[in-house]
Amino acid sequence: MIIALCCDCKWHECEATESRPTFTKVQVLRSKPVGNNAHLVRCRVAARDSHGVGSFYLLKATSLNVDDHYPMGKTMCKRYYPLQSPSTDTHVDFIVKNHQWPGGDMSRFLGNLQNGQAIEISGPTNRDDVEELLENETMVGLICGGSGAIVGLQTLRYLEEQIRNNEVQVHLIISDKSQEDIIYDKEFRKFSHEYPNNVFIHRTLTRDAPKGWNQQVGRISKEMIGEHVPEECGVVFVSGPGDFVEHMHSLIDKPLFIL
Repeated sequence: MIIALCCDCKWHECEATESRPTFTKVQVLRSKPVGNNAHLVRCRVAARDSHGVGSFYLLKATSLNVDDHYPMGKTMCKRYYPLQSPSTDTHVDFIVKNHQWPGGDMSRFLGNLQNGQAIEISGPTNRDDVEELLENETMVGLICGGSGAIVGLQTLRYLEEQIRNNEVQVHLIISDKSQEDIIYDKEFRKFSHEYPNNVFIHRTLTRDAPKGWNQQVGRISKEMIGEHVPEECGVVFVSGPGDFVEHMHSLIDKPLFIL
């Protein structure tokens, strides 16, 4: 079964949605660049909130860079997958990719936030149905593009006990444009180092590969998937921007479920 989680699902007009989400103002605890092309935004959340595989928040912003049809600005909402530190449940981190004008209104808004400012969020929306799919699986695959690597890390954290007990193998392909775009590399390396027989991570860079790069270069191909995501995987997650998910759909000869 192939499960797709799209990282750039968005609602440009929150008010137009059938079921209006409830937003709460929370404090930005930390805002800092991560590499050359991303920003980390850390927000305070209620301690009771939990975050499993595929859980997400809606983040809300108002853009003034729009046409005359929106004299008071345009309200936007976008889905972001959180990461929560194992040592605390009082904040979550969101990774925001940088985009150049004229695209990326939401990303620029979030990237310009300062420590202490407030932002409106709704969630978390937890995906119990996704976690149920992982029950009793002995081999899981993940194909992640860009910030979709967050779902890969969510999955590794969720399955760590089963990984430690040698009950499940996890096979990941992670695609980034350049080495500078790689996020949370230290934690991914830690998983593969601590569990070399159960966590297999293969990376590819689609644009700039530095000298000495010893993994793949180029977009994920059907051959790459066949080599690094075994057929025995009962569940395969595809996570990334919409165009990445569509490209993976064209390569995989199995049903793709959009969550």
